[in-house]
Amino acid sequence: MAKKRRPARSTRKGSSARAPKKKTAKRRVRKPAARGVVAGESLNLKELRARLALAVGALTKKVGSTPAAESKLDDTRRRLSQWMTDIDDICTPEEEEICGPSMDLPIP
Repeated sequence: MAKKRRPARSTRKGSSARAPKKKTAKRRVRKPAARGVVAGESLNLKELRARLALAVGALTKKVGSTPAAESKLDDTRRRLSQWMTDIDDICTPEEEEICGPSMDLPIP
């Protein structure tokens, strides 16, 4: 019995006349980054202080690999702690004029 000859194959994928043509991908349009605070809203200092406390707690567990990195960590911890103290000073019960009992600071 004689061998059957195989049909010729195309060297390129999808070059067949019967193959459907692929559509080119549409370019995605980047959306602008969302802004944190919109005019006319307020900044909740109580929530900000709680997040700062979480950050200080996380940084307390972290150890710098070099003395320079360790000093930067210490500096960051000190600054965040100072911000927490400043928030506490701004929103004392005696001075509720600034942010009120809810610790919301109005943003014009």
